[in-house]
Amino acid sequence: MDSREVYKSDYLVITYYEDGNFLYIKWLPKVVELLEDEFKEEIMNYLKALDETGAQNIVVDLLDAEYPITDELGQWIIDVITQGLVDRNVRKDVHIYPKDYLTKIGFENFEQDLLVFGKLTRKFTSDIDEALEWVKRG
Repeated sequence: MDSREVYKSDYLVITYYEDGNFLYIKWLPKVVELLEDEFKEEIMNYLKALDETGAQNIVVDLLDAEYPITDELGQWIIDVITQGLVDRNVRKDVHIYPKDYLTKIGFENFEQDLLVFGKLTRKFTSDIDEALEWVKRG
């Protein structure tokens, strides 16, 4: 699978995969050290990578990292990042979490696709292979 690294820091690695036209966004354990403003700067790299690659799908791997999302930060992510995905015509966005985390938030059996802003389909899973298969399907 042809790929190229688009962005890398101590907290985040973004790789573009031509096959499937998707970004693989891997959050690293050190993300917990970031202040909220620094976290926002890091997550803005999603949009920069989309602008650079034209990717239409995103896989966000959170298996090795967890960042506390406040209500205010969550709203900012919806207003800025999710809206930015929609504005850039991203079709699919899958988030990979540890299974125990999905169970804790009540998404352990979340198999139904979630439509966001009427355009973006979002999915939550704990299985990397399932996530990759899902984004590659047209």
